[in-house]
Amino acid sequence: MKGWQCRCGRLKGFGSDGPAACAFCEVCGTTVETSPELHKTERRPHEYYVETVETDEGPKPLSRCKFCYRTKAEIEATNAETQRPMNPQEGKTT
Repeated sequence: MKGWQCRCGRLKGFGSDGPAACAFCEVCGTTVETSPELHKTERRPHEYYVETVETDEGPKPLSRCKFCYRTKAEIEATNAETQRPMNPQEGKTT
């Protein structure tokens, strides 16, 4: 097991595989790495592939990142959430 985090410590994790190649902290603007010397300020974009999933309405295409395996809709929702301004007194989004 190894641990990793961004420079400011907002994004943290641990495991045997390491962080996803597309993991990036919007707050400090660095990648999520296993060592402070490895942090980068260049974001690696998500790379999507399309898979077909079975739904009640039949087969549907689903775009998923090949690094973090999250769907495009999940990534866009997370991006929208991180773009909201923070309330500095409470540490919560407004």
